Amino acid sequence: MNIRPGQDVAGCDMRNQDATGQNLACCNFLGTLLSEGNFEGADLREACMEDALCCAAIFLGADLRGTNMSRCDVTNSFFGSADFRKARLDGVNASRADFRGAVLRETSVEGANFTRAIFHAADLRAVTFKDATLIGADMLGADLRGADLSNANMDGTKFDEANLWGTAGLSEALREEHIARLRKSWEDADRKRISDG
Repeated sequence: MNIRPGQDVAGCDMRNQDATGQNLACCNFLGTLLSEGNFEGADLREACMEDALCCAAIFLGADLRGTNMSRCDVTNSFFGSADFRKARLDGVNASRADFRGAVLRETSVEGANFTRAIFHAADLRAVTFKDATLIGADMLGADLRGADLSNANMDGTKFDEANLWGTAGLSEALREEHIARLRKSWEDADRKRISDG
């Protein structure tokens, strides 16, 4: 992909492009077709990707800080270890996307679709999930401290080993289950310390 930082390529067809490690900061990808592209390690800080089509794309380790991906379609895309801090993903379609180890701290994802998305060990602190769809999402080991799940559809969402401390919008049953799990882990740690002692 031969693009300079800040370049305007809005509405272009750029499918199947290789932008591995490229500096694409502040580029305008509004409504651009980027599906099946490789953006591994790319610098996409402050880029505009609103309404872009990025299905089955690779963003492994990409820098997406401050990027606007509102209403972007990233179905089946891979964002392992990507940095989304303070990005906007409102209304994004990220169904079946993989966010393992990604940092989404302080990101807005209101009304987003994360059906069956994977968030294993992701940093989701202070993320606003208001009105988001999280049906069947897997939050294994995710850090959701201070996140807001108000009015989110969490049918079948898995929170195994997730840190839900201070998370708003949790059902009473889920909150009690989380507290019981914390209590058990503390008791197990005490037992181990005593037996090792």
